[in-house]
Amino acid sequence: MLNATNLRNGKLARALAALCLLLAFAATLPARAQETQPNASGKVNLDFNDVELNVVIDTMARLTGKNFIYDDRVRGRVTIVSPAEITIAEAYLVFESVLQVKGFTTVMGPGGSIKIIPLREAKETNVETVRGPTPKSDRFITRLIPLRFIDAEQIANTLKPLVSKDASMVSYPPTNTIILTDSGTNITRILDILRDIDVETYKEELSIVKLKHADAEELASTLTSLISGQPAGGAGGNASISGVPGGGALRAAVTELSGDVSVISDAPTNSLVIQSSVEGFNALSEVIAKLDTPRPQVLVEALIMEVVVSDGQDLGFSGMARIFNGSNSNFTIGTLGDD
Repeated sequence: MLNATNLRNGKLARALAALCLLLAFAATLPARAQETQPNASGKVNLDFNDVELNVVIDTMARLTGKNFIYDDRVRGRVTIVSPAEITIAEAYLVFESVLQVKGFTTVMGPGGSIKIIPLREAKETNVETVRGPTPKSDRFITRLIPLRFIDAEQIANTLKPLVSKDASMVSYPPTNTIILTDSGTNITRILDILRDIDVETYKEELSIVKLKHADAEELASTLTSLISGQPAGGAGGNASISGVPGGGALRAAVTELSGDVSVISDAPTNSLVIQSSVEGFNALSEVIAKLDTPRPQVLVEALIMEVVVSDGQDLGFSGMARIFNGSNSNFTIGTLGDD
């Protein structure tokens, strides 16, 4: 009898303990629901202390009226501290950030529902493609980024270390566009970077400059030497830049050119073929304009004199000479003679 009584008492004690735990848990539910109810101004205190992720999802479903679909992979414990009241829209942004921290994101589901899936699967599902302003949230989206001046394929490889681990970045060369799937906040950061580097000065162009006076081969050699920072030896004559007004500044401008600059001469047309950025071409054009000038010339013109031998006693000389010094100088010595 004693053993049976002890057994009954033990069962009763365990039952009472279980009931107490159940009542204590039930008592917390109204308090939690009260904490996450909007106040008169429509704001809430989003405070959670080490709760399961599904508790946060259920709370957001009540606050927003949205239907969420998720499976048993969506798990984990989270803590959210929100001492200040926030709007429901702000609370939803916090919710998206919590999902990203735990390795999940949201995508649109059937009937206006929202599916919660692992981030690694986001780029393979129907992630929303945004064409307007990029939302400042941690939800994964796809954004098409057309570029004007820089090469999409080259810059995509450069920016890959900056995207999220589970993001996708590919280039589409026919339209020079980047297709980026990442969180909205990270896409905004990438857009800010591209806005600063996708500028006209970095675009390389091919230009042909036909020379009027200078020799294309000599001038190409001079410019190539200046670009590389080496003395332009051997060019000589009109290719020299030390005697040109402002030549020192021009030399510095050309020497400091950045990027790939190519200057090739075309002898049949006496032209220069230049491949460079707009900034580089402008600097080279200024140098070319200074050097493509007429060369100084000296021309001596003389008349052939006729000498006649006769028995006469008179001796005489008759002639005229003109000296040309440059294209604009014409000095006439005049006539000389003794009739």
